Amino acid sequence: NHQAGALFGALSLALAPTYMTFSTAPWSDVPGAVLVIGGIVALLWGNRQKQTSVQIIMGSIGGILVGWGIFTRYVNGLILLPLAAYLWLKHRGEMLQLKSVQAFGVCTAVAILGVLFFNRAYYGGFLTTSYSPQHGWYEWPAFHVQYAINRTPVGNSSFWAVIKTIWMNYSWLLVVSGAGFISMRAPERALVLGAILAFAGLYSFYAFPSEGINSRFLVPTFPFISLAIGYGLYSSIPGRWQRRWYAIACLVFIASLFVPLPNRLQILAERNKNAAVYVANLMGVIESCCEPEAVFLAYNTNDVIAYYGQRTSFFYRRIPSAGFEGELTTAVHTLLSYGIPVYYVQDANPPFRNSLAVLQRDFDLVPLYTEPPIYRIKRKPEMETFSSKLP
Repeated sequence: NHQAGALFGALSLALAPTYMTFSTAPWSDVPGAVLVIGGIVALLWGNRQKQTSVQIIMGSIGGILVGWGIFTRYVNGLILLPLAAYLWLKHRGEMLQLKSVQAFGVCTAVAILGVLFFNRAYYGGFLTTSYSPQHGWYEWPAFHVQYAINRTPVGNSSFWAVIKTIWMNYSWLLVVSGAGFISMRAPERALVLGAILAFAGLYSFYAFPSEGINSRFLVPTFPFISLAIGYGLYSSIPGRWQRRWYAIACLVFIASLFVPLPNRLQILAERNKNAAVYVANLMGVIESCCEPEAVFLAYNTNDVIAYYGQRTSFFYRRIPSAGFEGELTTAVHTLLSYGIPVYYVQDANPPFRNSLAVLQRDFDLVPLYTEPPIYRIKRKPEMETFSSKLP
C-alpha cells in the first residue's frame, strides 16, 4: 500500500503542469530541485545503515548533492532549515553522533563556503550575487510585505500568485495532501510541511509573482506536496469491504492526471519546435551577417547568443539603474573605438530601460534583421573624436 501511495505521489509530481513545463526546457529550477531531493534521499538512506563506512559515503553524497543544488539556485539553501528540524525531531540528542549527518554537514558546509568564495571572485563580495544592486537589480526592493498584500511592481499580489500556481498544479489533490500531513509523524511533517512553507512563504513576499514563467520559483515545493499526496493516499486506504470504492477513487485520480496529458504534451512540443526555429533563424543571421569578434547588446536573447551562437554578448540588464544611460553609451563608444563591431538586439517590447532610444540618441543604428530587430551600431560622425580621449 505504501508503494502505491509513493507511485501516485510520483505521478502527481511528474505530471504537474509547471513541473512538466520547466523539466522540458533549459531552466535551472528543476535540476536544482532534483539535486536537493537526491541529497536528502541519500542522507536519509545513510541514516538507516549499520555500517559506518556506508553512512559516511551516503552522507557525503547527500551533502555534495545538496551543495550542488544550492550552487545551482541559492534559494535552495532554505531546505536546510526543515531538514535540520526533521533530524532533530527524529534523532534528538543522537543527531550529531550519526556519521552520515556529520559527513553531510561537512560536505554541505564546504559547498556553501565554495559558493561564498565564488561570489567573492565573480561578483566582488562574499554575499554579493547577480541580484545585488551593483549588478543591476531593479529600482524596488526584492522582498516586501506589501507584495503579499497589494500589487507588486510587475504584477498582482505575490501571495495570491503562490496560491493560484499551487492550486493550478494540484487542485483537489491538495485535499489528499492535507490528509497526508495529518497522518505524518512529527519529524516527517516538519520536513515536508516546513519545506513547502519555506519556499512558498519566501516567494509570497517577492517582487516577481510566482505565475507564468515565474511559476518555476515554486518547483522546489512540488516534490514535498506530491509526497504529502502519497502519504494521504496511503493513510486513507480503507478496510477490505471498501476496496471497490477505493479502486474507483484511484481510477479517478489516475484519469485526472492522464486525461489532460496529450494536450499538455502537444503544447510543450509546439513550444520547443517554435523555439528551435527561432534560435536557428537568429543564429543563421548572426553567423552570416555578423563578424566573429562582434559584441551583441541583448536582453531576452542574451543566453541564446552566448550559448548557441558562442558569441560575445553584453547583458546590459546588469548595468545599475543609476547611471544606466551613461555607462551603456560609454561601453559602446569604447568597443567601437577599438574597432570591435557592436550590434543591438531589440528583443523586449518596450526596450529595457529605454535602451533603444538611448542608443539612437548617441549612435546611428542600421537595421540588419527584422525578427527580432537587429541593428548595427555605428558612431555618429560628430562622435569620432571620442576615441582620442581614451587611454
